Amino acid sequence: MENDDHAETWIFVHGNQIPPDVAVQRGTKVYRRLRPYAAPEKPIRFIIWSWPSERDGGRLADARRKRKRTEAEAFYLGSFLSASAHTGTANILGYSFGARVVSGALHLCGGGNLCGYKLPDIHRPAEPYRVAFLAAAVESDGFNRGCLYGQALSNVDHLLLQNNSSDMALRYFWVTNRSKPKALGHTGLAYAPAHCSVQQFDWEDYIGKDHSLWCYLDRAVILRRIASNFER
Repeated sequence: MENDDHAETWIFVHGNQIPPDVAVQRGTKVYRRLRPYAAPEKPIRFIIWSWPSERDGGRLADARRKRKRTEAEAFYLGSFLSASAHTGTANILGYSFGARVVSGALHLCGGGNLCGYKLPDIHRPAEPYRVAFLAAAVESDGFNRGCLYGQALSNVDHLLLQNNSSDMALRYFWVTNRSKPKALGHTGLAYAPAHCSVQQFDWEDYIGKDHSLWCYLDRAVILRRIASNFER
């Protein structure tokens, strides 16, 4: 939200069931929470990535439809990332299903194929992406070689995972697909390539069963860790 040719780009991707007008309000609030923890002299270009996530049907049907929709949205975000790779550094924050959109986009930018989607032109970033996930609704083994997002970390050098092993929404993530996957934000990450530094924290004792974004962003320690992960 600061206009500067040398600004770092920070991208926030929201979760499920967020209308477009609420997405802007929520993204603005996220920016205001995070900004004080970044270096004051650092100009930041903050992008709120809104995707069609309004509720569509019952809870289970909606979750399954949105899981599928994140694949197309990953293509759009991946196209944007590839096209803007020359504009400077980029840091990405994804919450819940938003983390799934980000994972798919990064996989496509790494040269991967996602359920039939593939980027026609790939421009790798001058500097690796730095990524932070909150309550990630992503397959826990998705970053493994040969898996759904196996090339997602190709252009990522720092990955921060803020998890919650008591999160009730993520506990039932398995119902979204016949393969009955476990959620990354619930179980944590078991594998990452050697070039990528991974930090992950389990906030079970502080957040309990809640899945709310603000349970994370109301805590200064979490905000500091996100800003620190994005420092270059």
